[in-house]
Amino acid sequence: MIQEKENPFKKDMEFYRGIGIKIKEARHTNINQFTGKCFLITQTKVAKALGTTFQQIQKYEKAHNRIPLISLIKIGNYLKKPLSYFGVESYREDKE
Repeated sequence: MIQEKENPFKKDMEFYRGIGIKIKEARHTNINQFTGKCFLITQTKVAKALGTTFQQIQKYEKAHNRIPLISLIKIGNYLKKPLSYFGVESYREDKE
């Protein structure tokens, strides 16, 4: 019987998937300071702020591509969210 190997990057992918979910949430939870209403910031607007394409932002949100730290910082600045919002400090590697 062939034993399946565990994907060594599974935990990393879960981490990046969590960041992607938070990026998407941040785009949907911005509040207009004058009206107090929530509004959506599109992937295109975020991409233009970063100097990349909306497809790249989409890949970050779906965890198809790993997001570089500098890009995450830029996204956080654009969406007015601290780096801690994305849960970066909660990642720990469990040594067995």
